[in-house]
Amino acid sequence: MEKNKLCWEFIIIVSMVFFPGIITAQKAFYDEKKDKWGLIDHKNKIILKPKYSDIDEFIDGLAHVTLYFKEGYVNKEGEFKSYFKEGYIDKRGREIVPVKYFKVGEYDKDSYAIAILNGKSGFIDKTGKVIIDFKYDDLWNFSNGIAKFRIMNKGEGLVDAKGYEVIPPKYDNIEWTNSGFYLTTIDSKWGLIDDKGKEIVIPTYDRINVSNDENFFIIRQGTKSVYTEGERNKYPNKHDVKIGFIDRTGKVIVSPKYDEIFKFYDNLAIVYLGSKYGMINKAGKEIVPLIYDEIIRDKENKENLYYILNDKKGVANKEGTLITPIQYDEIYLDEKIGLYKVKQSGKYGFIDTNGKEVIPVKYDLIYDFVGDVTGCSIDGIKWGLIDTKGNIVVEPKFEGLSEVIFGIILFSAGNKIGILDKNMGKEITPAKYDKVYLPLRFQDKFIIVTINDKWGFIDEVGKEVVSLKYDSVHFFTNGKAKVKLNGEEFYIDRKGERIP
Repeated sequence: MEKNKLCWEFIIIVSMVFFPGIITAQKAFYDEKKDKWGLIDHKNKIILKPKYSDIDEFIDGLAHVTLYFKEGYVNKEGEFKSYFKEGYIDKRGREIVPVKYFKVGEYDKDSYAIAILNGKSGFIDKTGKVIIDFKYDDLWNFSNGIAKFRIMNKGEGLVDAKGYEVIPPKYDNIEWTNSGFYLTTIDSKWGLIDDKGKEIVIPTYDRINVSNDENFFIIRQGTKSVYTEGERNKYPNKHDVKIGFIDRTGKVIVSPKYDEIFKFYDNLAIVYLGSKYGMINKAGKEIVPLIYDEIIRDKENKENLYYILNDKKGVANKEGTLITPIQYDEIYLDEKIGLYKVKQSGKYGFIDTNGKEVIPVKYDLIYDFVGDVTGCSIDGIKWGLIDTKGNIVVEPKFEGLSEVIFGIILFSAGNKIGILDKNMGKEITPAKYDKVYLPLRFQDKFIIVTINDKWGFIDEVGKEVVSLKYDSVHFFTNGKAKVKLNGEEFYIDRKGERIP
């Protein structure tokens, strides 16, 4: 007999491993007459007769169920709401969590769920066992083994998974920061406790915020705004609030004295006081004095700093040290070539990351680099090409130049358009076309050109691939282009031959 029992146990285990559908294929079904839900298996055999008002999807072998009653109440909007109870069932229809709770939440990663019974909240596990007694007016999910709770007329506290109240209910609010700490408030004053409930900072500050550096917290004292009309956009933080920061032990690194402390990048943060900007390090030392009208970090490369003073700009490195004089009207980093494009007294040029002039600041106009060369003009009339070292590749002789587009440059001379190579400035075609159109995508590598209102195509090396004889043409798409000739529209292939 014992042998047969072991044999059946083995068969059941093997079935669960190799034929999981036998156990897992249950799904809810609705009985319209009874207005209730039950469970059926993969063969539509009834596992659980309809008895619940709602059955949710199974998650980890359990499904949340709800049972509504005929009794209820009328809400403020005059709507009738039924009383209900909630619980959980397994795939055999057994009530693992009895359907007696006013509310049962979803299970967290620790397999605990918040439940409400007789108006009080507690925790249950996946077997329905009560883990935390039902004695709290409000309860939040566990985070790192600790959950926040609230008791009316007392406050908020923290409780662990064994029910031990790590922090008694003495705070007005407790806020988790995702950095292993909780922010706390009492009478509108902010403090800090760690994830074990140890009080790091008693509530003394008017505000504590999480810094972008997890080793620090921003502290604020003062609340009253003193903006005047028109100043809100000019000054980022003009009010009586002063800002400093503390470390994870609660040690004050910078007492609240700045109007604003911006995000740390590497070891430095921009600070603002009154109407001047400077920089401090993580030890609170002022590395850059507060003498500048503005300090801006480059949007693309946060290590690059721009100092502005009396409407002039300069560049500083990531340590905050100026590498150029503050003398330029405009300046920004062209990351493609690693040089700064600058404007001074109406002229443009490029300097390197050490502030050395690479391309003289003497051009009326100069494009950003895309390839090895770019267009420039000294007098705004004639255009030429220079390389990234400032060497003249093509002397200024063109009436106009485009920026580099799809690896080529358009130039104009005598009201005609030609094409240059982007790297060496070599003429691909002379200036002979009335109009030149480049495709949005260069996959077909065909360029539309026109002479005397006749249209055709050339390739990227200037070779005529479709003769200029059409009244109009469209770009090639999937190997064919729509053209018009003598009033007739039709399609041609890449060889210029008509497609039937």
